[in-house]
Amino acid sequence: MKSPEVERVIGKLVDEVLRGLQHGFFEYVITCEIVKGGKRRLTLKAGKSYQFTIAEDEIVQPPADDSR
Repeated sequence: MKSPEVERVIGKLVDEVLRGLQHGFFEYVITCEIVKGGKRRLTLKAGKSYQFTIAEDEIVQPPADDSR
């Protein structure tokens, strides 16, 4: 199960990509850094900047890729 903040990040990424496709061109920069308490600060720069802070215990492992 994804945390509410991870869900917000994913929703924003999808929204920005769809808006960029509709517009016809786009460029995004995504950065992540470890901040106080082991939290991750993810920043999405897409015209303006959006910041999300995710606690270490809210980070989920992606499912195993069986295609390899």
